[in-house]
Amino acid sequence: MLKTPKEIAKEYGFSVSYIRKLICQGRIKAEKIGQFYAIDPLSIKDLKRRRQPNVKKDLNNGSHQ
Repeated sequence: MLKTPKEIAKEYGFSVSYIRKLICQGRIKAEKIGQFYAIDPLSIKDLKRRRQPNVKKDLNNGSHQ
């Protein structure tokens, strides 16, 4: 189900202006229907997943010397 920027902002804790900025940057997918944007919530989940740091332990770091 497609959602508006306002719905996405409320659901994920972002401001509406930030959601619009992400749309303009092409970082989330949205369709413009008339004057409004319709966003696939999966594109937000993808964005949140990409934003999380990819923590990998360096096996050589912290080893006994």
